[in-house]
Amino acid sequence: ILMALILLLIGFAGMVSLFLAQAYRSTRTSLTRIKAFSDNVVDHMPVGLIALDSNGKVASYNEAAEGILGRFSGETIGKTATEVIPSPIMALTKELGQGKRIIETEIECPLDHAGTKPLELSVSVLEGEEESFLGHVILFRDLTEVRELQKEIETSRRLASLGRLAAGIAHEIRNPLSSIKG
Repeated sequence: ILMALILLLIGFAGMVSLFLAQAYRSTRTSLTRIKAFSDNVVDHMPVGLIALDSNGKVASYNEAAEGILGRFSGETIGKTATEVIPSPIMALTKELGQGKRIIETEIECPLDHAGTKPLELSVSVLEGEEESFLGHVILFRDLTEVRELQKEIETSRRLASLGRLAAGIAHEIRNPLSSIKG
């Protein structure tokens, strides 16, 4: 009886360990898929993304941020944010510490390689469980093309109003000439 009881316990422990191993394997596979998906989304999103950890070091830096700011992720990740991120953006992260949760604004950002660029920024606090501070998330978009399109639209509006004015003047001149001609 004792031997049967020991064998039964060993069999039960073996089944439990199989279930735990299967759960571990499926959880690990799921986590790997989620990590690959999130890394792919972050790297290929059309908006620049910089994540800072609680110590003020750059934790994540995507391809769009490389293109806009002109610094590669290899030379930025792990360094302090004040070394690699332009000072107007860092000033916004300091404003968040004064009670604000999210700041959305447009700024003219001075860059080392390209003078200044107009950027649309969204800076927020990254929090964990129980509102513990984990760092900051900075999302930004280059507005250079948008500003150029706005200038083109304004030029088109001015030219259209000038055309309407010219048509009105031509009409006003044509009326007396028609009378004189008649």
